[in-house]
Amino acid sequence: QTVYISRSLHLIGGYMPAETEVPLSADTIIDADCRGRGIVVNGPVNVTIENLAITCGDANGLGGPIADDAGNGGGLLINGANVALINTQIYGNSAQKGGGVFIGSTLTLGAGSVISHNVAAVDGGGVYVNSTAATSALVLDGGEISHNVAGRDGGGAYIDDPATKYTQNGGVIGYNQAARDGGGLYVNRGQATLLGGQVISNTVQDFEGGGIYLATITGQLFISNTQILHNSALNNDGGGITTNGGLTMINSEVAYNHAYDDGGGIDNDVQGLTLIVDSFIHDNTGRVNGGGIDSDAPLEIRNTRFEGNVTTFNNPPAFESDGGGGLHASAPITVIDSHFENNSSAGRGGGLFLTGGVTTTALISNTNILGNFAAGDGGGLRSFTNLTVVDSTIANNVSLEDGGGIDDDYGRILVRNSLLQNNSTAEDGGGIEVNGVLTVEGSTIISNTAGFTGGGIWVEKTTTIRNSTIISNAATLAGGGFTNSRGVATIESSIIAQNSTPNAGGGLLNSEAGRLTLRNSQVRDNRAVDGGGIANLNGAMLIEGSEISSNQANNGGAIFNTASTSMLSMINSTVSANAGLSTAGGIRNSSYAGIKGAYIFAQGGTVNLQHVTLSNNSSGNLLDNNIGNYAGAVSVKNSVLNATNGLNCFNAGTFTAQGGNLYSDTSCGSANPADLVGVDPQLGPLADNGGPLLPDGHATRTHTLLLASPARDFVNCELTTDQRGAPRPSPFTTLCDSGAVELQNVRVDVGVEKTVTPATAQPGQPVTYTITVRNLGDIANRVVLTDAVPAEIIVSSVKSSGINFVQTGTAPYSWRVDQVG
Repeated sequence: QTVYISRSLHLIGGYMPAETEVPLSADTIIDADCRGRGIVVNGPVNVTIENLAITCGDANGLGGPIADDAGNGGGLLINGANVALINTQIYGNSAQKGGGVFIGSTLTLGAGSVISHNVAAVDGGGVYVNSTAATSALVLDGGEISHNVAGRDGGGAYIDDPATKYTQNGGVIGYNQAARDGGGLYVNRGQATLLGGQVISNTVQDFEGGGIYLATITGQLFISNTQILHNSALNNDGGGITTNGGLTMINSEVAYNHAYDDGGGIDNDVQGLTLIVDSFIHDNTGRVNGGGIDSDAPLEIRNTRFEGNVTTFNNPPAFESDGGGGLHASAPITVIDSHFENNSSAGRGGGLFLTGGVTTTALISNTNILGNFAAGDGGGLRSFTNLTVVDSTIANNVSLEDGGGIDDDYGRILVRNSLLQNNSTAEDGGGIEVNGVLTVEGSTIISNTAGFTGGGIWVEKTTTIRNSTIISNAATLAGGGFTNSRGVATIESSIIAQNSTPNAGGGLLNSEAGRLTLRNSQVRDNRAVDGGGIANLNGAMLIEGSEISSNQANNGGAIFNTASTSMLSMINSTVSANAGLSTAGGIRNSSYAGIKGAYIFAQGGTVNLQHVTLSNNSSGNLLDNNIGNYAGAVSVKNSVLNATNGLNCFNAGTFTAQGGNLYSDTSCGSANPADLVGVDPQLGPLADNGGPLLPDGHATRTHTLLLASPARDFVNCELTTDQRGAPRPSPFTTLCDSGAVELQNVRVDVGVEKTVTPATAQPGQPVTYTITVRNLGDIANRVVLTDAVPAEIIVSSVKSSGINFVQTGTAPYSWRVDQVG
């Protein structure tokens, strides 16, 4: 029997025949005997149904059809009415649409009310909401929609056209099934607002949205303070949610969902803008792309955590296109104040995998990417986009292919004010591996490791590094700190320190015809077998305004240069305190066969030095403390070579002295009369003597010239500045100093008084002529005083009151005062 309601009332079940005022705990059951609907409410009326059970309704039997609702609403059909359910169960009903309930106006499902175990042959196994009225709405206010089945879409509930709305203030949509889309909730063109409760353990068999499916861009989905848990898309995308329109999620949890293909937690598909704020996305699984989220539409994420999400597809060819344990995005993406930790990918991008291409922008700001794993490239992050990483930390990530922290596939990456630490890879680029364009600014690359080359960074296209520190990285094959392979790289105002490799290039490796410029930088305390600081293997290098110090290798403590096509040019730079345990404490230029036979060069390269200071370097054989030219050509101009223990040079190739050089011994074999050979250049200790600041707040260190150095004012000027950026020549002179440093003359503010005693003298009478010099400013060195003493006066002696001075020439006399205090 079908119950028809067409007026406002409050229908309460559970009464005894005596009509007591207190209902019994047992509900009253309306059993339609599967021959018609249970209840039909036809409005406009307001109806409350309490303590009833509606079961075995069949919309195709008695009680239907009504209007255009043929075959819809097996248990309860609502047309133009506002209905509220309290402690009411609707179960075991069937229909074409809305197996449990078909809503043409409004239904509120209150606490204790359950719509369960209903079946729809088409859509809406539990509930179908359709706007036969001006607006239609389903409100879940603490109730439950569970264990329903749809033959097509919306196992739990189907929200149809633009005038339909779903609101969930609490309660559960759980354990529902749909053959196609939306295991728990299907939103077509309507609006769904979830403000609490759970969407849990729903399933779709064939298509997408195990928990929730938003079908079109005209639909809207807002989720806040809600849990999306344990949902599954068995053969497609979006284990928890699939959205084709606008999704906003705030302070919610998406966890333990599973997708056979993409988007274990969320599949953001094609259209609309998705915003996720203050949420927790964890322990989801997507077999192919995006364990946590897969996004093909614009996506913005703020203050959200991604943890323990996984992609599982591990067919090796898939490494090229599949991955993103935490997140995969092929459209513009912004991630701010967020956290990706312990996500993993059987393909690429353990934490994030970004594949939108160079015209697609991606921003990661103030975000931690920690402890993620990729079986392919990019333990922390894999990108083929125009990516900016700023104010972020990428640490403790691991990849079995390239790029332990970040891996780039021919895109563009800017890393600014960020930290990459303790990342590792089995291949190239422990911290960063980039096949496209890389810019690093104000960042620290520390303690990363690579199984092949580039412990800190590996690049092969265009790279710029500024104001950054690459420190304590290691590579098993070569290039402990940084490797440039075939690319064009510039490193400026940076520190390369304490990196290591058991082969070539402890700090820097430039190879495969790469071009590397090192400017205003410091390469120190690195370790290798060949080229403790730098190895230039078949490349071109320009080192300018830089310090190469305290590096160590068996051969070429500071620099190892090899291959006939290699070109090493150094200008205004200091090479100091490096050690070659076997040969060449400073620079070794020679043939090479190393890195497990990967690099074999029969000839040395070309080395050009201009205004370079080499001092205090040491070699194990004591024959080539500064330069070991075993094959190839070395040219030296306006430079200082100072060997403090052993000899400066060993030469078995071509050594060209172009003049203006000072050698502490004769070992370099210079025959240029414009050189000084076998002289002490009188250098100060290696120290910060000013210049542009490095990231540690100090300048590159230099050996300044002592006052009496013969390198002062020794050469004609060809450069306009020295290593520190100070002018060449210094003021008040037209000549320049040899070596990396130009000692600066300054204008002195002094007072000079002259007195003669006696004031009047007879011919032949001795007189005392006193010059008193007083400093009225800062301490000044090498002040030159010139005084025209009359030619008829014979100078018998000159005495000093305590200052050091040098008298030059005869009348008119001049004196150089070494210091005016």
